[in-house]
Amino acid sequence: MVIYDGYTRRKFRRYNALLDSLVAQNYTKIATVEGSKYPVEIWRVK
Repeated sequence: MVIYDGYTRRKFRRYNALLDSLVAQNYTKIATVEGSKYPVEIWRVK
């Protein structure tokens, strides 16, 4: 399971394109939680 939050996105922003590609290939997004400045995305292995 992968959980992306605003802190993670900012901390690893130089790798976001690579991480997004890897996560999209191997994981399925199961939820997005809104309500703060940055959404939290939850991904599960395919």
